[in-house]
Amino acid sequence: MNLLVTGTGRSGTKAVQLYLALALLQRHPEVHLNYEPYLWKTRKGRFSFEGLRHHISSACFPVDRNQLSRRHYRYFERMADSANPTITKCIRGLGRMTFLKDVLEADVWIHIVRDLYGVLDSLERQEWNLFEIGPPVFPHGKLDLWTRYLEGYKHLPVPKDIEKAIKHAKTETEKNAVCWYLVNLAVLSSKKGPDMVVPFQHLKENEARLLEPLGIQASDMPVSFHDIRGHQLRNDDCMVEADSHTAHWDDLKHSWNERMFHQEFPNKLMLAETIGQSVHLQKERTSHPVTSRNRPTKTSLPRTDFLDQLNEDILGRVDELMN
Repeated sequence: MNLLVTGTGRSGTKAVQLYLALALLQRHPEVHLNYEPYLWKTRKGRFSFEGLRHHISSACFPVDRNQLSRRHYRYFERMADSANPTITKCIRGLGRMTFLKDVLEADVWIHIVRDLYGVLDSLERQEWNLFEIGPPVFPHGKLDLWTRYLEGYKHLPVPKDIEKAIKHAKTETEKNAVCWYLVNLAVLSSKKGPDMVVPFQHLKENEARLLEPLGIQASDMPVSFHDIRGHQLRNDDCMVEADSHTAHWDDLKHSWNERMFHQEFPNKLMLAETIGQSVHLQKERTSHPVTSRNRPTKTSLPRTDFLDQLNEDILGRVDELMN
């Protein structure tokens, strides 16, 4: 069983991946997690410089599969190379997922769509955005992908009035809104799109729907979905890595890839590393909520006609797919 979970940042993808992992761990001793392949090599603390290189050097919205390199496909092939059930979570590169789903051998692709204002509000409180990767997430500098978003979306079915407004997006809020709009549009308008689209606000009531492909009932779960979302999200303390130690050779390859990434050598010089990590249940699972640093609880997010227009177009497409 291979699952793919996608959605823009701040859309609940981590909670869904954790919930599905707990479900699979009711039936299997171990589950393999690919946490965020265009940024992380493992769930906790190691960057994937190979994944980052693919992300910043590849088209955000490829028209055909030949726009992605063979090495890019091999990178995703390795994520499916596990004897355990696998869950891959992506919040970046969603415009490529129609080509990468098959490479991941995903049996089910679940896409989560959160209301634009909910995403923007959360981004402001978390103090990050959708079009940059920088400190503290990526401490070695700031990677700005805004121009890449604007380079490749022309083949998407963007209404004329929205396309005209997109070109004038200037503020961080407007750019985040455009990124949210374009990647959701790329997923929702694809003929080979997700098997399941779930609105963020309806995740709790869709527990049974999320579990159905796994053949598991919500009544068999040790926790409800509500128990692992929002401020109650556990810090993955219910799971532990099956092997927390990396091989010496893999450490050497990781150091090499970091050097190649920062010196901007050709992508072909990057070495293939082990991606993702298998986990099993803690014998004595704790239930302490995550401790997070203080952030503003409210924002002064503006509601504009432009943002309303983007939001209504995407949510309307979600309604059509669900009805």
